[in-house]
Amino acid sequence: MARGYVLVEENKPDVHGFYTLSSFNINLNEEDIIEYKEQSIEKGFAKISSNMSIPSVLIGRLARHQSLKGTEAGDMLLVDALQRVLKLSEEFGVHFVIVDAKNSIVKRFYKKIDFLEFGSVQDRMYLPIKTIRLA
Repeated sequence: MARGYVLVEENKPDVHGFYTLSSFNINLNEEDIIEYKEQSIEKGFAKISSNMSIPSVLIGRLARHQSLKGTEAGDMLLVDALQRVLKLSEEFGVHFVIVDAKNSIVKRFYKKIDFLEFGSVQDRMYLPIKTIRLA
């Protein structure tokens, strides 16, 4: 089940951007765990073990209208999504935000916000909730 959010101007029906959030479980394999530990051990993130199913939130799709290219609309949408996920994490055991970056441009967008790549799933990226809290 997913929930959609839209970016609109007040009193105007045009949609300028949107994103969806849905619950998601990550099933980590040994390769992911090794990479996760290497990338985050010095940041003090929680320890994990193999075959854990970790509750997360998936940003299923995040997009802004093409006319807004070069503006901060995409950043605004992502910040809003991360703020909502952070609130959810306070009530539920959410540990990561997950995205599937469909190309190198999208991957760069998420990397600048400190998303990390999984080793076993091409184009899947994650951001620990602890990183959002520290921001």
